[in-house]
Amino acid sequence: MNENVTLERNGSVPTVMPDEAQGESTGFKITKICFYFLILSASTFGNSMVAHIINNTRKMRTASNFLVLNLAICDLVTPLISIVFDFVLEENNYEWIYGGAMCKVLWPAQTYFTCASSLTLAAISLDRYRIIMHPFKIRLSMRQICILICLVHVFSLAAVTPYGYVLALTNGSCEENWPKFTYRQAYTFFLFLVQYGLPLIFMIVMYTLAVRALVTLRHEHARIPSAPTQRASSSRNLKVTLRKEKRSEEYLDPILCLKGSALSEPGVSGALQMQKRRRCLWSSLSCLLSLCFRTKSCGYGRILAEVLTAQISPNFPSSAGCLHTPTA
Repeated sequence: MNENVTLERNGSVPTVMPDEAQGESTGFKITKICFYFLILSASTFGNSMVAHIINNTRKMRTASNFLVLNLAICDLVTPLISIVFDFVLEENNYEWIYGGAMCKVLWPAQTYFTCASSLTLAAISLDRYRIIMHPFKIRLSMRQICILICLVHVFSLAAVTPYGYVLALTNGSCEENWPKFTYRQAYTFFLFLVQYGLPLIFMIVMYTLAVRALVTLRHEHARIPSAPTQRASSSRNLKVTLRKEKRSEEYLDPILCLKGSALSEPGVSGALQMQKRRRCLWSSLSCLLSLCFRTKSCGYGRILAEVLTAQISPNFPSSAGCLHTPTA
């Protein structure tokens, strides 16, 4: 079991306290070290690869990707200066061992890169909002992106300057020395707005407007049928029209045959005309019956009326009243 030596406040009597008495068991400490190692390794590897690819690939060196490069650098530096130095302080019972200069630099640097990372995310959301909402406008140039990145870092530096000013090494500990406690509260609230509150609200607004525009555009595009859909619809309508015309021809052919047989042909004897008329009558009747059985709806009354009329009257007057008798 590891043991640490701590002094009482008067510094006269040293006492030995085990790790469990200080609030951290050995299992908890091993778990904490493992998580620190995983976070540091993943952050270092991932952000380093992003920076390497953007920096060494010519096609990736675009204006928008420089914002991503700035974000990767900030996210790379933040865990390096946070996890490593803070872990050493935790193991040293939070006694400052880095000197007075580092007291004014280390923690403000951590806050500085955190602010720069948050503001860079807000700048990326603005750039993507412009690309989605105004695709035909000129994109931000490299010069404008560099100015935007500089503004991010200048604002972050200005935000952490008071923090570095009030930090001082006191009795072996790096502490904040504010004139009043309310100043510390106000500054803490200001940092919260800069690091989390305002960037988060800004990103929510930008991405909400962008998503809303994309959804509206999708609905408008869905109302307009595409060219293949129009062609398929036209083809279906043409097939239905041809099917109806074919069915109409099937109904009209036997009736027209009966009408033609009812006309008297010059130069042909009456017996021959009667035989021809009967042959056409029976063939037309069989055709009409097959149509009636094959289709669900057909004019039974009109068809039978026409057949019976042709059988009774040799001049074939239309008893149904829907067809005109052709003249000789």
